[in-house]
Amino acid sequence: MEFTEINLEFPFYAARNPEHYILNYKILKIITPELAELLGITAYRNDYKNKFDIENSCYINAQGYQATKDIVALDDKRKKIFLYISQIVTAACNSPEEEMAQVGERMAFLLKPYKYTYNYSYAKASALILDFCDKMQNSEYEADLEYLNLTKFITMLQEANDEFDAIYDERSKLELRNAKAESMKTIRPKVDSAFLVVAKFINAAYLTNEVKGKSDELGQQLKTVIESINSLLHRLQSTLSREGVIGKNTKSENEVTATPEETVKPIIKEVYQIEGGDPEKPNEITRNQDTAIDGIGIKLLNSSGDAPGDIILTPVNAGLDEKVKPEAIKKNTDTRIEFTMVPDLAEGEYKIRIETYYNGEENPPLEEPVIIEYPQTIRLI
Repeated sequence: MEFTEINLEFPFYAARNPEHYILNYKILKIITPELAELLGITAYRNDYKNKFDIENSCYINAQGYQATKDIVALDDKRKKIFLYISQIVTAACNSPEEEMAQVGERMAFLLKPYKYTYNYSYAKASALILDFCDKMQNSEYEADLEYLNLTKFITMLQEANDEFDAIYDERSKLELRNAKAESMKTIRPKVDSAFLVVAKFINAAYLTNEVKGKSDELGQQLKTVIESINSLLHRLQSTLSREGVIGKNTKSENEVTATPEETVKPIIKEVYQIEGGDPEKPNEITRNQDTAIDGIGIKLLNSSGDAPGDIILTPVNAGLDEKVKPEAIKKNTDTRIEFTMVPDLAEGEYKIRIETYYNGEENPPLEEPVIIEYPQTIRLI
């Protein structure tokens, strides 16, 4: 006789964060509190639910996301003011009136050290704008600013910079709190373990009922629950297999081994903005923001073995490949790469891939590069 049971071999580790979140959300809808009480496993379901609530908090992180939106808006505001001042000075330099041209040239000389302010990080940009505004407060520049009608815009720039710094400081405090708390990386295995405990109890209850024949009604109820959960697991496993995230015959992450005939295929499982991304749009990434690539066997290594390999972005519609600069790569391991997204790419959709000669920690570089492409499209904003 063949019995129904929840698939306990499902590769939860391979699910990407949005998929993992939605899967457990739906499973908890199927394993109701009433069912848990009927089976006498309320405490175990509560443990599963409590851990999922922590995952929910990590995933949504609405406060941090709202702060990030405010930061982007305020940064854009001060950028517009700064660029307006620069444009007025540039226009003055090109004025046919000699006096205005001379004023423009003096102001252009003062602006020169701040020309690339927006190529730097938020913190450095804030420091440069603060220094610029302080310098403009000097009385020797007062007449030139008045002549170009820029006095009020210097004040506006300083106020916008102060407003930005206040919000940015608050987000930094939030990030520190979050760093000390759970993350998706740390909470997900705990959620998986808690689910497996509940699933084993349900499997045992179904088997016991079938063997002892206590209740056809309970047997049918448990069978429906098991089949509903397996349907969710099968659907997600099919998606992961179709997109090349996992193979058709998948073991748990800790059980994956390589044989002479079969090696573990390097894969990119997920690409996302580390802080402040939109949880509803995980593949949408803000330019010049810290970005993560999670996967297996993805460590970047060049052909000489003395520097990272390449992260390459290709516009979906048309355009040339763009490589991430080596100095922008902040973390580089077998399972995770962190880097600053290229700041000056156009908005739009891109494919991302890595090219690496990585051949394991103890092995020399490969003779030919391994090209690992993320199966999904990312969007830069």
